[in-house]
Amino acid sequence: MSEINNLKESIAHCKRIEQSCGNESCVVDHKQLRLWLEELLLIKESGLGNIANERKRQIDVEGWDLEHDDIANNDEQLARAAAVYALPDDYRHFDFEIRNIFPWDMSWWKPVPNNRIRELEKAGALIVAEIDRLKRVDANLKIRRLIEEVKRGGKPSFTGFSLTNEQLDELKPYVTDNRYWECLTARKRRNEDENY
Repeated sequence: MSEINNLKESIAHCKRIEQSCGNESCVVDHKQLRLWLEELLLIKESGLGNIANERKRQIDVEGWDLEHDDIANNDEQLARAAAVYALPDDYRHFDFEIRNIFPWDMSWWKPVPNNRIRELEKAGALIVAEIDRLKRVDANLKIRRLIEEVKRGGKPSFTGFSLTNEQLDELKPYVTDNRYWECLTARKRRNEDENY
């Protein structure tokens, strides 16, 4: 709760500065900061905050990070698990629906029947993980198409994407224009956790 209180105090502080500061640049900066903090507060106080906290727990405590999601859950497993957790308890018939929909060993099925909010947090976090996984798949497909275009002699823009060392190594034999190569190497991913 102290995080929420800190956000509220920061918002109030920004409002005071907006009202008392004579410098227009200062007012604009604090107004933008206040609006951002108000949006963050809205998220933190809503179900979105609960879902974000659960997703963070899944990564930090369970170890279900992006790499795991990409490798072990590439057949809609995350969405199927979310669907099961999102079902109200009255609609769950363990012998049929749950066993047929839940994608993993049943030892991973951990319902919380007396805490509907907790189950929806799990469902929401699994949906977020699946959306993020699909976005990475989509980005990989787009990068693959751009790489193939380079191999055919084109010089497509990779704007919005970063490239791995392996992708750059794959492109190197096909790029003869030094300026274009400089543009591509400027897109080198700084670390493996960096998104596209």
